[in-house]
Amino acid sequence: MAQQGQIIENKVTGEKVTFLATAADTDGKYLRFRLNVKPQGFVTVNHVHPSQDEKFEMKKGKLKVLVGKKEFFLIPGETTLIPKGIGHQWWNESPDEEAEMEVEFTPAGNMETFLEQYYGLCNEGKCDAKGTPAFMQIMSFGNEYELFVSGPPIGVQRVMSAVLGSIAHLMGYKKYYAQYAR
Repeated sequence: MAQQGQIIENKVTGEKVTFLATAADTDGKYLRFRLNVKPQGFVTVNHVHPSQDEKFEMKKGKLKVLVGKKEFFLIPGETTLIPKGIGHQWWNESPDEEAEMEVEFTPAGNMETFLEQYYGLCNEGKCDAKGTPAFMQIMSFGNEYELFVSGPPIGVQRVMSAVLGSIAHLMGYKKYYAQYAR
């Protein structure tokens, strides 16, 4: 379980999270963290949170953001809200400047646990160079963490995650790895 002030880092994607307010701190109302993104850092895939709104408040640097079909730069002092169910992705195009923003998920859900699990997998070499875990690992995570790729209907992905996630478990993939919890 994440704690206020805890720092986790994804060495593959160049992301560093500092937890500012965890689900436990807010009775699950929201999760807030500082996100530092190294030059050329990125979030792996255009994705959807069907049950959470996500807010970005840019502090330094600049990020390219895709929300739905709208692509724009987010610069210091700007805030954008991504409503639940809307596909989004972001990346730091700068070759030499780190970007920093505060991110808030409402409600908190178990996003902090997902971040710990996903970063742990990447840091142990269980993701490719673009930060993508094995397909069956993704299937085991989908329903557990309420996180899906943009495009295919969420209902279809939920069914796939339920069916293939069960098979993934038999293959040794897990929804939760204790060694990645801090």
